[in-house]
Amino acid sequence: MSANPITMASLLAFTTADKIVIGSDYPFVPEPGLKNMFAELKNMPELDSVALEKIYKGNALKLFSNWKR
Repeated sequence: MSANPITMASLLAFTTADKIVIGSDYPFVPEPGLKNMFAELKNMPELDSVALEKIYKGNALKLFSNWKR
């Protein structure tokens, strides 16, 4: 999976958290792998709770704001 501290740190060198959207290959990646990915991101000092909220949900909601729910 590409959302790990090494790749995220490289990505954050080029852009800010408000331009990143998280994705996964679920169900092809087992649930423990996803939990590990989220735990690693949560422990990154570069990402505070506001940045994580944007990456996990906020940016996608903004990107797809015209879609009906």
